[in-house]
Amino acid sequence: MYFPSTRLLNILDLLRSHGQLTARQLAQHLEVDARSVRRYMVMLEDMGMPVETVRGRHGGYRLRAGYRLPPVVFSDDEALTMVLGLLLAERLGVTSKEAGLDVALAKVARVAPAELRDQIHLVGQALTLRVPHAAVEVGGQHFLQLTLAAYRRQQVYLIYVDTAGAETARLVDPYGLVYTIGLWYLAGYCHLRQGLRSFRLDRIQQIETRDGAFQLPPDFDILAYVEESIARKPLIWSTQVQLYTTMAEAKAQVPPAMAVLAENVDGVLLHCEVDDLRQYALFLLGLPGEIKILAPVELQDAMADVAKRAIALGTPVDELTLRSDSQSASEKQERLRVDASARGLDA
Repeated sequence: MYFPSTRLLNILDLLRSHGQLTARQLAQHLEVDARSVRRYMVMLEDMGMPVETVRGRHGGYRLRAGYRLPPVVFSDDEALTMVLGLLLAERLGVTSKEAGLDVALAKVARVAPAELRDQIHLVGQALTLRVPHAAVEVGGQHFLQLTLAAYRRQQVYLIYVDTAGAETARLVDPYGLVYTIGLWYLAGYCHLRQGLRSFRLDRIQQIETRDGAFQLPPDFDILAYVEESIARKPLIWSTQVQLYTTMAEAKAQVPPAMAVLAENVDGVLLHCEVDDLRQYALFLLGLPGEIKILAPVELQDAMADVAKRAIALGTPVDELTLRSDSQSASEKQERLRVDASARGLDA
């Protein structure tokens, strides 16, 4: 949700970074119409902001030459909110050296009143985030460059290294960044591949912001796209499992970045690419409700091995011994029956 104050701050930031923009350009950045932009400009003028209107064919809006935004003063609640954001960014793998997280935290603590400084210290000591640490850290400078490029709808030039170690140059329309399963991803349109692609941030070697602009596709769900692209990535084993349940129940049990779900007449078909069948069998064993492994046969074998071990671990030793003796007796009786049958006798 956007509030007018947020839009106004965004306009000031855009004019400061771009110099001069037309009403249409501002509208595209803010995802509003030109009429709303003109209303925001009037609000800024009423607040005493030195926004100038340039008339003519090449006109637009700009900040008065030499103007600098005044220092920002945070309330206690705002300062604590910022500290929480910085701590979360550090937990999500944005390296503090490049992104300035440690410096920012120190500055907030240094200028804060004594009482607020104590609260900031307590927040850092008492806060426990149930967010898994990032599997790989990403450079703060790359993170900031891509975030700003996505916000400003500017194309970026990337040097990217894929899983095989091959290095390629890409021109990308950056739609946004996503954090999922411990990794940061950039999603956007790749001009080299002529289609949507997702890129791991830790594999980006170089970034250059270009002047080319782009439009974000309407109704594009960046999180859904990235998670589905991860789930469809080919691995050693391509598996299919029938879940006899509803789509709502399946989505509640299966992480979206793990597998692709598709409704069918029997319930939900679960397609998952995996490297370790045994680990996947353990996951399937924990799902509620009935399931049926369709492919591959090796997954059925892995499930059988896991099930046997689970039964063994949950069965007392004396019961195992009794069951073993019982099985031996039944096997002996079966051998006698077969021998008798071979001789034309009844066992």
